[in-house]
Amino acid sequence: MGGLAPELSAGDVIAVMSQWGEIEDIRMPMDEVEKVRSKGFVFLKYEDWRSAILAVDNGNGVPLLGRSLRIDHKLHPPKQDDDTSPEG
Repeated sequence: MGGLAPELSAGDVIAVMSQWGEIEDIRMPMDEVEKVRSKGFVFLKYEDWRSAILAVDNGNGVPLLGRSLRIDHKLHPPKQDDDTSPEG
């Protein structure tokens, strides 16, 4: 999912995206210089594929903090990396 305002936290994204299903995992890459700001995109994994389809179909193009969300499917999860975890 892209088009996120950099000030959004992983918790903010979960609050918005959980309306389409239970989120199993989130990866939010953070800005290298300002570790408290996201790079404006996130990888989400839902517990089931139907929730992912609902998120793409209903959330794509929705405005959030003055930006338009871009949501699409990804078949392979991102590589495991400490810098992309919600904690840091």
